[in-house]
Amino acid sequence: MPNYEVDQGREQVEVLKKEIDEEGKFYEGLMKGLQEEKARFEEQQRAKYIALNAMHVQTLEALHEKEKYNTDIVKDHISLKHMFEIEERAQQEENEVVRK
Repeated sequence: MPNYEVDQGREQVEVLKKEIDEEGKFYEGLMKGLQEEKARFEEQQRAKYIALNAMHVQTLEALHEKEKYNTDIVKDHISLKHMFEIEERAQQEENEVVRK
């Protein structure tokens, strides 16, 4: 093989090496960009999860408070109703005694 063909072959090899290096750098940059985008997305999702979880806890606490309030109201109502019935019964017994 003549020297000029060897030189041309070396030049082609160098050109191909440069193209491979450039392509490698391009894809490395692309992968780095995708990894950064993934990290941003995951951070956004994490922040969204934390906010929704806090809202969930707050809602459960509010529901618990309403349940407790409703239970207290029902207890008070039943207690007052019972006291009223006792007083009414005593009044009826008193009326019975007066009638006799």
